[in-house]
Amino acid sequence: MEKMSAEELREQIDTNRNGERCLALRVKGLSKVPEAVFDLTELEKLDLSDNYLKELPTSINKLKNLKRLRLNRNQLRELPHSICELSNLTVLSVSDNQLSVLPSNIKHLKNLQVLYLSDNQLTTLPDEIGELKELVWLNVKNNKLTVLPSHIEHLSKLQILDLRYNQLTTLPDEISELKELGVLDVAGNPLTLGEMRKVVKLQNKMKFVTDVRGKDMKCSLFVFHLGLVNEINIGRCSLT
Repeated sequence: MEKMSAEELREQIDTNRNGERCLALRVKGLSKVPEAVFDLTELEKLDLSDNYLKELPTSINKLKNLKRLRLNRNQLRELPHSICELSNLTVLSVSDNQLSVLPSNIKHLKNLQVLYLSDNQLTTLPDEIGELKELVWLNVKNNKLTVLPSHIEHLSKLQILDLRYNQLTTLPDEISELKELGVLDVAGNPLTLGEMRKVVKLQNKMKFVTDVRGKDMKCSLFVFHLGLVNEINIGRCSLT
């Protein structure tokens, strides 16, 4: 598989119902990305989940048309700075890896709407994350975060913020500036009583979100079902 040519890989490209060109290389036992993948500049969706990748080549920046990139359940410790040159990227999913840091130039992903970073080793988020002006969904569940950057207040379109199972004792006051926020989950953090009161006060000001049946809903801060949120109006983030 790792030695496949661009022509062989191109035969595996599917076109989904939206006319987007997708390549799924999930569960292929890959220890490295086939070099020929980076010749497929027409790709709009790429799924490399459930492999054994320890690094992502810098040549990922050749996939200029890429809109969705899934790298879940690999062994990545970091992402190359070149990934932030994918200016058309709307969904980046890197859950269940070993990331301890994010690229400082992440601010260049100007069209990013969904960022999944759950189940990694992150202790901080870069201030630059506040420059992702289109971000709607941020999932950093089950990391080692001890603090959130105050720059998070600039995520003016953020609707869903999943902070479960980190090491947060406080939340920045600036979080109250997230006017579009409809779901905030802080379960599993050692928040002080004062911070818990702040969170409850924030919940009372949250916008209602809409489920698939068109009904207004609010999710509990402490009981949060991802399956339900999966149906919220920003849509599913699959590759199909």
